[in-house]
Amino acid sequence: MKNVSGGLIAGSIMAISLVGMWKIIEKAGTTIAVKNKLVDKYKLYYCLNNKWISLKESNKRLSRYFVENQMRSIAVYGLGDIGLNLCDEITKDGIEVKYAFDRSLIRYDSLIPIRRLEDELEEVDAVVVTIPDEFEVIRNSLQEKFVCPIISIDDIVYSV
Repeated sequence: MKNVSGGLIAGSIMAISLVGMWKIIEKAGTTIAVKNKLVDKYKLYYCLNNKWISLKESNKRLSRYFVENQMRSIAVYGLGDIGLNLCDEITKDGIEVKYAFDRSLIRYDSLIPIRRLEDELEEVDAVVVTIPDEFEVIRNSLQEKFVCPIISIDDIVYSV
């Protein structure tokens, strides 16, 4: 009888240990996937900024894209560093940024009006999404509200 109860206890402990180990392995896999996604995001941002710096060194400006495509007024989605840098550069060249959107505005040191998608919005020639890793999702949400082109910052930087 003792052997049977001892075996049951050992089996129970082993089962509990296996379940615990399985949860640790699952959590580690999730953590690795999250970290890999962040690595991919930062690689994308690095390449984008590197290309933009190369353009600046060659005296090429992003406003060229808007002029060539007859876009004089735009809205910007995302006012992180990339969005603020875009606004600074193109407004100096006469492209009007009528307003911007940002879901999680951390700092704001610009005169560009902030709007919500629910607001009544003036027409613009284009909306530029400055969050490259989320472009598809953001574009899908904006297509219901805008009839103008919705453009990724990547498309602009890599086409100038």
